[in-house]
Amino acid sequence: MSQFDQVFETDLPEIEKLSQGFYWVTAMYIESYQNQAEICRAMQDRDALVKEQIKLEMMKTVREIFDTCYFRATGRQFKNE
Repeated sequence: MSQFDQVFETDLPEIEKLSQGFYWVTAMYIESYQNQAEICRAMQDRDALVKEQIKLEMMKTVREIFDTCYFRATGRQFKNE
């Protein structure tokens, strides 16, 4: 069973499962975009690098939006541990 699947097998409240699952998935995307950006830098492919940086920043923005919604729904900050 993957770490992602394990999140949903816990006894945590559903909002916590959703939050942890969301952060796990977005962490995988962020890592991938960072790796791709490094490859683009090494290959000196500026156009592809810009695209990867845009994707990376968009994923970070998506997390900020989620954090705002989580706070509005629960009244507390999400702690990704």
